[in-house]
Amino acid sequence: MQLVPEVRKVAGQVHLFQRTANWVMPKIDTPFTQEQLDAFRDDPSLMLAFRGFVETNVNKGMTFSDPTVNAESERAVLAALEVVEDPEVRRKLVPDHPFGCKRPLLSNDYYRAFNEPNLELVTEPIERVTADSVITVDGVERQVDTIVLATGFATTKYLAAIDVVGRGGKHIVDAWNEGAEAYLGITTPGFPNLFMLYGPNTNNGSIITMIEYQVEHVLAHVRRLAAEDVAWIEVRPEAVARFNAEVQEGIAGVKPWNAGCNGYYRTASGRVVTQWPWSMEEFARRSAEIDPDAFEMGARA
Repeated sequence: MQLVPEVRKVAGQVHLFQRTANWVMPKIDTPFTQEQLDAFRDDPSLMLAFRGFVETNVNKGMTFSDPTVNAESERAVLAALEVVEDPEVRRKLVPDHPFGCKRPLLSNDYYRAFNEPNLELVTEPIERVTADSVITVDGVERQVDTIVLATGFATTKYLAAIDVVGRGGKHIVDAWNEGAEAYLGITTPGFPNLFMLYGPNTNNGSIITMIEYQVEHVLAHVRRLAAEDVAWIEVRPEAVARFNAEVQEGIAGVKPWNAGCNGYYRTASGRVVTQWPWSMEEFARRSAEIDPDAFEMGARA
């Protein structure tokens, strides 16, 4: 979605092999006027009020739990699709799943690109790739000199780039063989003094804002370690179990996430390990204070 409009500008011919049509929302990207910027500088409360407006609207739609908001979003995308001139191409770009089932995307250029003569939308599955072509199941062979693979990323493999070893020599990849889980997405049992940012079940809304809340929570732990002069702190397994049971119950209540899409949210076991099912405000509330009963600490030797 990000590549196609730009690659098309420099390539002689582009074939987009689409597996699944996505909901591509119009992007609110109008620059602030000089007058608005001056007003923000003169009265910072105006900027904070605008930020509050943005955050309120993000919280309103981020969990896809409000059918009215979801329907409004679908109508906005279908209206944006009207820019595509070819009715058959436009039909193929309409998603066959409800809004929010897969991660919605944002672009003001994607749909317009399909009006250009050097962009072809291909929805037939690929049968094979040769040295200089791509052949679809209908037997059509398209000559290519470059193939760009935009097929996603491994979102459920947390801490996959480094080898983390906890108590008893247990590797975190083994502890998480059924899917990653952590208390507030920050700490996990068996790995004392391990704190994570953007960990399991913290994806939603503004990632920057969510990480800021997580940083404050981690700093509170670090201050506690220093103030009480202890060597380690570790979340209790029962606290993680309670927290994750509640999170998974919340996820089960978000209908679009349970509409049968093959999205990036789930592990092979079927458990959603990426998404936070409530608002950013709710995460801020839960992470603002440390529950001492959820943790144990060890004295210095």
